[in-house]
Amino acid sequence: MPLAPVTSTWAGGYVGLFAGYGWSEVDVSEPYSDDAGFFFNDPYTDDFSLDADGFFGGVTAGYNWQAGNIVFGVEGEIGYLDLDESDVDPNSTEIYGGDTVASFDSDLYGAVTARLGFGTDRILIYGKGGVAFLNAEGSIVDDCDTGACGLGLIDMHEDETLTGWTIGGGLEVLVSDAWSIKGEYMYMDFGNLDLDGTDSFGNTYDSSMDVDVHTVKLGLNYRF
Repeated sequence: MPLAPVTSTWAGGYVGLFAGYGWSEVDVSEPYSDDAGFFFNDPYTDDFSLDADGFFGGVTAGYNWQAGNIVFGVEGEIGYLDLDESDVDPNSTEIYGGDTVASFDSDLYGAVTARLGFGTDRILIYGKGGVAFLNAEGSIVDDCDTGACGLGLIDMHEDETLTGWTIGGGLEVLVSDAWSIKGEYMYMDFGNLDLDGTDSFGNTYDSSMDVDVHTVKLGLNYRF
């Protein structure tokens, strides 16, 4: 079935919906205690990673201006980014039999970006970049199932909204004067989620999770 004829430009406002997939290799640093003066899994102090991934979707709104084939604008989006992973610290298996578990989870996210692209009557190729936000929760817990170390030898956690930067790009196709579909990739770097906590002996610990996210999505926009 042929596409409907298009007579309008890319200029103007739009709203839309999107859904896709997100993934992240969350780099976790080994817990360290200034009080006790050692890494928790000393001497096995190598960092490790959590492969978190999941569903990604939300709503978007923006506005475009157009000068010839050059299209530029601003865009905001908000949605749900379900990155979720929990795994045993591989360094703890060398000493304690694998009872130290690290977890990462995220939910709400948002981004405000500028867009710049090249548009024809029907196709827009664009890049985008700006600021991004992510509500994330991380934890490192040793419930001391292995070894006579006392219940809850270490308990570290943090829940906060991270702020970072994002860059990406995509392809948008007009299917009528009012409707368009798009495919898009985004990279988001949120820096570190800092964790702290204590062990059952009263020593304090700190650690961090380095969070950067990749997303791919398909979207449907309605243009005013």
